[in-house]
Amino acid sequence: MTSDGFLLETYEAAIDGIEQHLLSRSVEVDKVSGETTTYFYLKELSIPAMSGINQQDHLLCFVPGMLALGTVGEVDAVKVARHLDLAKKLMATCYAMYARQPTGLAPDLVAFPGFLVRDGKYKLRPETIESLMYMYRITKDEKYREWGWEIFQSLEKHAKTTYGYGAVLHVESLEQVTVEDKMESFFM
Repeated sequence: MTSDGFLLETYEAAIDGIEQHLLSRSVEVDKVSGETTTYFYLKELSIPAMSGINQQDHLLCFVPGMLALGTVGEVDAVKVARHLDLAKKLMATCYAMYARQPTGLAPDLVAFPGFLVRDGKYKLRPETIESLMYMYRITKDEKYREWGWEIFQSLEKHAKTTYGYGAVLHVESLEQVTVEDKMESFFM
């Protein structure tokens, strides 16, 4: 990863802090099949109270890619396995943010338990797609390419406009799909 001891120690301390203070899990039961799925997510930390808020922003979907990339060049096999395991768990939750919506696009904010949409706008954020790319390149697991393709198809169907792409205002309803006449620079 890096030969700079200070940077490596800082990175590892940050990952330890994420695991100790932000990592949470939510067991969700499918209302139709009755199957349970455990989702791992990074809760918000309310400051100064230092209490956790059980919700995750789409922005945090960069973390699986960061964790996967952090394993490149790491010689400690236990650390590689631990970080990749966490990356896979968080990636599954980020993908579910898309897959659980009728549009196939992720809301900007979900709350747990219940995977409740708190902000239903899809702002064309790149974090999940970037993480999927890193996860595929590092693990070689085809499911990450398939997930990326599904998201791309949803973008084409719901966010594409005549001259580009726009934010989708209500990802949780096919009846309310409205595309905002605005494309963020980070999407270009």
